[in-house]
Amino acid sequence: MRIHTLGSVAGLVAFAALAGCIIPDDYEATIALAENSVQLAFSGDLVNAPVHAEYMSGKPQDEAEVREFVEEYMAGLVEQGGFTNVSQKYVEGGRMNVQFEADATDMIRKRGRDGYIPLPGVTIYEKVASGGATYEIEFAKADAKTVSELAKMGIDVSGEVCIETELELAEMSPGDWVKEDSGGWFSSSKSYCIDTTLTPRDRQRISFYRSGGNS
Repeated sequence: MRIHTLGSVAGLVAFAALAGCIIPDDYEATIALAENSVQLAFSGDLVNAPVHAEYMSGKPQDEAEVREFVEEYMAGLVEQGGFTNVSQKYVEGGRMNVQFEADATDMIRKRGRDGYIPLPGVTIYEKVASGGATYEIEFAKADAKTVSELAKMGIDVSGEVCIETELELAEMSPGDWVKEDSGGWFSSSKSYCIDTTLTPRDRQRISFYRSGGNS
C-alpha cells in the first residue's frame, strides 16, 4: 500500500529565504491518528540547507563551528516541536542523523488555523465544523525551481510519511485511485503512506473523521 510520489516536503523552501532552513532527507516518519491523540515518530536525516549548500560547493568550512551551529539549531527545533526520546548524531556538511517522537495532540489544538508542522512542508490541522471534526494533513507544493535548486545541493528529500489510523477516511485531494506503478493515492487497512521524493507537484491533502464527523 502506498500513496505514491505525491505531496512533498519540498515547497517549504522558497530559495530566497533558505537561511536556517532544515530539510528532512533519507527518512521514515509515522503519524498515528486516534480520536483524541496524534503521535509522531521520525527516523532519518535533517539537513541544514544553507550549510549543506556551501559544503557541496566546495567552500572551506570550519567543521567544528558548523557542527556546533547545527546542534544548537537542532536543540531549538526539539524544544519548539515538543520532541521526546531524541537521539542525534552529526554526520557532516550540515547533516544530522536524528530519531525522535512527539505527542502532537495539544500542539495541534493550540495552533488552530495555523496548524502544527512536525516536518517542513507537512502540516496537521484539527478542523471542527457543524458536521463534526476532522484531522487534515497537508503536504506542500513542490515547484520545479525548488526541486532543481535542492537537487544541485544533493538533497532529494527521499523518504516516506505513513499515516496509521483506524479513523474513517474523509477526503483526499486529488481523489483518483490509481495503480501503484503509475503514481497516485494508495491505501490498505489502517495505513496511508506517501513518498516525498522530490518531483514537481501540486499541494496534496488527506483528512479523517473524528467522532461525529461523518454523521
